[in-house]
Amino acid sequence: MILDGKPYLTVPETAARLGCSHQWVRYLIKEGGLPALRVNQRRMVVSEDAVTLYQSYRPTVDKPEPVEPSPKAPKKRGRPFGSKNRVKPAPVEPTPDPDEVL
Repeated sequence: MILDGKPYLTVPETAARLGCSHQWVRYLIKEGGLPALRVNQRRMVVSEDAVTLYQSYRPTVDKPEPVEPSPKAPKKRGRPFGSKNRVKPAPVEPTPDPDEVL
């Protein structure tokens, strides 16, 4: 999108460029970390210059390698929630009717 001769990105486009979620971009805009213009009640745009500047100052951290689960995971103990192997409560004896006792 071009406004006043300058290129602007929508929030989802900015998120794709930064490699984060659109919620994070909205948070950055709300906290003042990323300047944006509100085009209408629902849409905000960020200038490409602001995104480039943010990328240059943002520290880059290498993502750690994903950890693979061990081949033998520990066995879960106990009954699972909602198990049918519950202990049944003891039966309750009915109380005698006072009229029948006499």
